[in-house]
Amino acid sequence: MRTFLGAFCLLTFATSASAECAWVLWGQTQDPWGAVAVVRLGGGLSREACEQERSAREKEPPGLRMASYSCLPDTIDPREPRKKW
Repeated sequence: MRTFLGAFCLLTFATSASAECAWVLWGQTQDPWGAVAVVRLGGGLSREACEQERSAREKEPPGLRMASYSCLPDTIDPREPRKKW
C-alpha cells in the first residue's frame, strides 16, 4: 500500500509540474528563396496566454502574419533536428 501511495504522489507532482512549464509562441514562414523559417515570437508564457497570443496573431492582416503559429513547451525547440531513438 505504501508503494502505491508513493507512486501516486510522484505521478501527481510530476503531472502538475509539467502542466506549469513555460510555453513559447513559434511562427513559421517562408523566406524569399522558399526555405522554411521558424521564428521564436514569445516565451515564458502560460499555455493559456500563449494560445491567446496565437489566436490574436492569426487575426492579423495577411501581409503581417506568419504562415502558421504554434505554442510549444519551452523544452521543445522546433528548429532543432529530431533525435532518432
